[in-house]
Amino acid sequence: MPRNLTPQPRFHITTNTKIAIIIAPNTEISMRALIVTLKSPVVSLSSAEIFAQTGISVSSVNRIYAKAIKQGFDPNVRPLVIKDKWV
Repeated sequence: MPRNLTPQPRFHITTNTKIAIIIAPNTEISMRALIVTLKSPVVSLSSAEIFAQTGISVSSVNRIYAKAIKQGFDPNVRPLVIKDKWV
């Protein structure tokens, strides 16, 4: 019997009395590097498009990208350089 190969979101939703909160799990360094690459001007995907491809929430995508820039990633440098310490 074929397996279901549909990607599943990598987050879960918890609710309290008034709001739903999306909690992203700790993301592997390889996934963070992929997110930085996809969001950089080289590929230029939107956060929503990255969510659709990876299941990582839009807010997590934005946070990961902002952190990489803060840590030293320069999206305008060619060739593209992504160091582990930046992600």
